[in-house]
Amino acid sequence: MNIASTLDYTTPLRSFHLLDGFFHYRDIKADQNLAVIFDVRSIEFVQGEAKIVEAGWAVIPIFFQRDLKLYVRSGIYQVPLFKGAPSGEIVQEMSTYEDQWNFVQDNLHSPFSVIVRICDGQREGHYSRSYDYNRFDYSYMPAETKDPNLLFSQKSLLKFAKMPKLSKVVPKGIDGSHFQKSITDEFVRKLGLTQFTTDYE
Repeated sequence: MNIASTLDYTTPLRSFHLLDGFFHYRDIKADQNLAVIFDVRSIEFVQGEAKIVEAGWAVIPIFFQRDLKLYVRSGIYQVPLFKGAPSGEIVQEMSTYEDQWNFVQDNLHSPFSVIVRICDGQREGHYSRSYDYNRFDYSYMPAETKDPNLLFSQKSLLKFAKMPKLSKVVPKGIDGSHFQKSITDEFVRKLGLTQFTTDYE
């Protein structure tokens, strides 16, 4: 499990960015059914007590097949979030699909999405820009949401730039990095996580 939690407080509150770089996976056998699941949570502090809220989840297959060979789906994707959190039952049901995305299309999605990067280790240096708008792939966005107003782009960034920044959530008198660490620590404590990696240091 990897925790991506390094927030960019200079980005818009409504569409904030994460500064975490690539998480590296090695010595993994290629399998067409292998996918990455993104479990998105929000955290609220009520009278000093942390409350974890399920914001949604997303999934994206890692490999695609061509000429009987498997290749990594290297790219920058906008992927829709689905309501709730992934459960063992959902993961088990997904494993019965040849392509997990077919399972995703059979389930309801929320109006939110995430931007994710996947890159084959042999292509190190490719997709080095997290938000390279000219290379975004929208193929995982459901057809009915492929409205220009819902797709993340340079145009939408300019619109969000006029909105309040994420820095608004940082309590006065508290350093941003200290606030960041407290969020991650509370998240880990509340969920009882023991094996994970994070990039917040």
